[in-house]
Formats: sequence, C-alpha cells, structure tokens
Amino acid sequence: MDILNKRIVVTGAASGIGKALCIAFKEAGAKSIVCVDMNIDGARETADTIRGLAVAADVSNEQDIINVISEANELSGGIDIFVLMLVSVANPVFLKPILLIGIIFGV
Repeated sequence: MDILNKRIVVTGAASGIGKALCIAFKEAGAKSIVCVDMNIDGARETADTIRGLAVAADVSNEQDIINVISEANELSGGIDIFVLMLVSVANPVFLKPILLIGIIFGV
C-alpha cells in the first residue's frame, strides 16, 4: 500500500499496535495523521512524536466518530485511510483479547 502523502486516522493510537502504526505511517511519508484514543494523554504523546493531531474519542460513540472525521477534515481536507483498532475482552475469565483491525479507504 502506498502511504506517501496520505491523510490517515488511527484509533487506539495511545499505545501498542495503534501507536506503532502511527509511527510507521509517518516514516512512510503520510501527509497527516490523526491519533485517536480515549486516553488523550497517550494520544497526545503519540501525536507529538509524529507531529500529528490528537483527538479524544470513544469509538463506540457515534458523535465522537463524527468529531474525529470533522477534525481530520479540518486538519488536511479529508481522509484517505481510516484504521479502526478495537480491543474487547471475549472471555473475562481468561482475558483473551480479540483484536479487530479495520481499514477503510476513500472515506
């Protein structure tokens, strides 16, 4: 996938895979990256590292997602790639996380 000059949104950007994706996208030449997380301090840390924009959002909240899209549009005039990182606990006894990664092109 060509990342050069793409406008990207990454949820779960405060840590783990989301943070690593933000850094990788920056290194690959992304034009802009919006770092989204419920943990705004972590999102800001990631955004500061890559000169991106941090936005606090709960991806299960429709209004928060609308705000993320609005912020991304304001920052760079659109979104080329939207990476949705969701982690849920499928079995609270064993705490086995299920990782869902969704990438939407041409949002």
